[in-house]
Amino acid sequence: RERWQPLLAANSRFAVTEEVLFAKVPILKIQFDQRLDVDLSCENTMALQNTKLLKAYADMHPRVRELGIAVKLWAKAAQV
Repeated sequence: RERWQPLLAANSRFAVTEEVLFAKVPILKIQFDQRLDVDLSCENTMALQNTKLLKAYADMHPRVRELGIAVKLWAKAAQV
């Protein structure tokens, strides 16, 4: 906490919304410009692989990206 708190405090565009520090993979939930929610984790290589897979899907066709965003928004609204 003492490492990341000063970094985020130095930039008012970031706000910590939740700390999930004692999970299997600790996550810091932050919000950028009161619009963009970000889950920040360290040493989670599976998340990097998932991101690459989603990018590969999105590169197949523009509608795949749109579908992914729609599913994400639906899941968030349904609290899934």
